[in-house]
Amino acid sequence: SIAELAKNKDAASMAAYNKAGCYIGKALAYSINLLNIKKVVLGGGVSQDFELLHEGINESLDKYSFKQANKNISVEKTQLGYNAALIGAAAVAINKITK
Repeated sequence: SIAELAKNKDAASMAAYNKAGCYIGKALAYSINLLNIKKVVLGGGVSQDFELLHEGINESLDKYSFKQANKNISVEKTQLGYNAALIGAAAVAINKITK
């Protein structure tokens, strides 16, 4: 897989992950600027390859976020793993059923 290639320092794969991270970081920067968010928790496939995407994400955050208004932004992967969204959806369903 491309992830395995990137983890083994394949230049083209690493560049692909860096570019993807830059796009994710750009989207996060716009959201952070708009909503003044202090912490972003990423889940799903992004959390699986967070180590490969992190550098690109940080590059875009540095470039596109308003630094004076958004100091000390924290971006991390979820502790719930790949199924975080499914766990959240199940929690919402259970909450609606029990009310």
